[in-house]
Amino acid sequence: MPQTPPAAEESNPVILAAIGRRRRALWALLIFNLAAVVLFASLRVRASTADAAWLGYELGFEPFSTSTWITGALILLSQLIISHGMVLSALSSDDARRLHPPPESDAPIPQPTGAADSSRIAELVHEVARSCGIQQVDEIYYILRPIPNAFTVRLFGSGNIVALNSNLFDFLGTDGVRAVVAHELAHIKHRDSLIRQLVMAPTLHVALILTWGFLQILSGLLTPESAWIFTQRLGFLVVFALLGLIVFALIGTLATRAARLAELLADAFAGRVCGLVSTANMLLLLGERTEALTALVEKYKLLVAREGDDERGASEAELRRILGRFPRAEVHEEVTHKLVPELFIRDRLETLREHFAVPLDDQDIEDLARRGARALVARMAEEKSAKAAETAAAQSEAGTQAETDEEQADPLLDWRSFDFDHSGHLDAQELPHLFEKLRASPERMLFRQFLDPDSRNEDHPPIRERLLFVAEVLAAEPA
Repeated sequence: MPQTPPAAEESNPVILAAIGRRRRALWALLIFNLAAVVLFASLRVRASTADAAWLGYELGFEPFSTSTWITGALILLSQLIISHGMVLSALSSDDARRLHPPPESDAPIPQPTGAADSSRIAELVHEVARSCGIQQVDEIYYILRPIPNAFTVRLFGSGNIVALNSNLFDFLGTDGVRAVVAHELAHIKHRDSLIRQLVMAPTLHVALILTWGFLQILSGLLTPESAWIFTQRLGFLVVFALLGLIVFALIGTLATRAARLAELLADAFAGRVCGLVSTANMLLLLGERTEALTALVEKYKLLVAREGDDERGASEAELRRILGRFPRAEVHEEVTHKLVPELFIRDRLETLREHFAVPLDDQDIEDLARRGARALVARMAEEKSAKAAETAAAQSEAGTQAETDEEQADPLLDWRSFDFDHSGHLDAQELPHLFEKLRASPERMLFRQFLDPDSRNEDHPPIRERLLFVAEVLAAEPA
């Protein structure tokens, strides 16, 4: 059930604590970035054999020179232009349709297959915006993409932009889409896009300056006066490279922390506007759909590799065709593994018909794809069993001990096991059971992609963390 939007003066202790952590992360990121800009922009490196040289180079600092400030201004302006250009390019692509303000063209807008048609999307966004206390959404886009995603950006000259991918309407009901919209509008309310651009603006500056410094060092390395000078300068190059890696590691860590806190605050905002049930189910279905499509892509790449052309790989066009054919209502990873071989074979047969004039009609393709998929799945299952047997035998010969029960435990928690009435979503009585289990199993994830250690460096925190944060915020709401 929809809640009252957050008051202008925040009083929720959980939100206040998260805002404080995010503010500290942003200030640290900004200060560190600016310090790196000042340090590296003012650094002058010149190859030298003088006694005062350090590892074959003379170092100087010119923080107040005109060239330093002009170069910095030009680089920052370039980054702003590039970032705006990338967004505008995506929004002007053939896949994007502007819904608000209405386009001048009379070309029809393709309809999503889910809860709301395209004529209703802009109205839905404005309706949620009013309930959130947001007065202005300047542009709204509908993007024909099979990946469940949405984004908000603030562009100079264009204002606040909200973009929703078509796939969201394929598996989320109206309440789920409302929660997605509320999440994105929270980024507008919190000025996340503008803040991120301003805070991260020096990052490209640091990258370009480090690259220029690296080239200067490299030029001195390639013209050594002796083997000893070469060795010294090579040592200086290694020190400089390590310093650059440390700088970018710290920038990445701080940026990820700030971005994750921004996502948690946006989730909490959606929960306060749309209610816990709608927001929690939106996050669960979004995670499930993303995992299914990720599994689809991985399975498809394995099938391409079976063709024996490892260098070619899976092209983006092929993947988009397969994703476009994926049943819109299906979100289970298990279903994905069964369907991908059939979709793959169907794609290949249609290619034979269209480009090589192989006489196949639609019924032929459907029958062959289904029969071929059954045979392929059976063969791959046999290969998997044989490989598992070989691995087990190798471990036995090596004297490997059996894993403990704890190691064999499933690291994933199936949220659908808490759907006691089999409704396809969790209601207000079922969600507390999921939250209780998540709190009791802090290491278990809801979706496989968050088991990857690299996921810790992504801007979006795990779904389990987002769910528990929303629940904690709503539980701490003042009476």
